[in-house]
Amino acid sequence: MFTNMTSPSWESPIFEQEFSDTSTAGAFYNMTDTSNTSATTVNPFISLKQYTIFKVAHAINNYYLWVVFAFGFPGNIVSFITILRMKPVSSPTVYVAAVAFVDNMCLLFKFAFFILTKFDARLGDEGCSALIFLGSFAAHFANWLLVAMTVERCLAICLPLK
Repeated sequence: MFTNMTSPSWESPIFEQEFSDTSTAGAFYNMTDTSNTSATTVNPFISLKQYTIFKVAHAINNYYLWVVFAFGFPGNIVSFITILRMKPVSSPTVYVAAVAFVDNMCLLFKFAFFILTKFDARLGDEGCSALIFLGSFAAHFANWLLVAMTVERCLAICLPLK
């Protein structure tokens, strides 16, 4: 089917067939030359390393979470402590403290996932599912806390006497 495929490129029939035909879902990662008796696996990602945009994306992927964690985690801890020391404690301060706490949990789960996948740690299906669930739950919970705070503030302004 694919003949003369010594070096993959974006103009090759492999990429055209992969993006136009959805019936071959796994063909992109396990491409073999079936016209010859000796099957050779073609790796289409080898040539990507020569592009500058790939190098930039790879560097961003390796370092962005370290920067976010370095500034976000201590910042959320300071925010949490500062907000809880404010007097009097009201509902907006509780919401903001909860958002800071949940945001730190989200950062911890994402950082743990990043480190564990980088070093190829084996968690099993249950461990991986739990880590993904907790990270997604923390991220969504932080957003819903902001929605709840916004609704509570809207009701406090629209209905001030109730």
